[in-house]
Amino acid sequence: GKIEEIIGTPFTNYVHSDDLAKVADRYKRRMAGEDITPLYEAGLMRKDGSKAYVELNVGQITYEGKPAELVMIRDITERKQAEEALRASALSWDTTFDAITDSVCLIDVEGKILQCNKATANFLGKPINEIVGNTCWELVHSTLAPIKGCPIVRMRETRRPESLELPVGDRVLYVATHPILDQDGNLASAVHI
Repeated sequence: GKIEEIIGTPFTNYVHSDDLAKVADRYKRRMAGEDITPLYEAGLMRKDGSKAYVELNVGQITYEGKPAELVMIRDITERKQAEEALRASALSWDTTFDAITDSVCLIDVEGKILQCNKATANFLGKPINEIVGNTCWELVHSTLAPIKGCPIVRMRETRRPESLELPVGDRVLYVATHPILDQDGNLASAVHI
């Protein structure tokens, strides 16, 4: 609103209900002399009733002989919306990745697993945190080096998808590795299925 509509009114009139208790508590504690970090985020109410996300930088001052707060407000609504969109996108990706019933891993150029889906964890009988950082040859073949005909090694050389039919116990696995190239055509990582 206009400045003259705001002056002399309680700041709590402008704090979003989700953050009112937090903001009021910080104000009360600061006025009581407690040393509180001056920078924090909260939601304010816009005149139209929508929520604005803001960063508050608060300092204690004396105004007309009384303790008061000097507050600098920076609108971070766009950043918060971008963060939320990114979170939603990541959740959507994770959900999709884990819905795939085949074992899928994202590997680095050395063959170390950067990320894997739940099907990989089920296949290997290990939690994901024990899989990430290892190579498939360590986990599947119990070797310290790639096996003969390893599609990862061939894919590194050709920069093209490579595959292998691999007998494991009483079954045959079809293993494929697909390169992910950077904008200069260099191998950045790969998908290993």
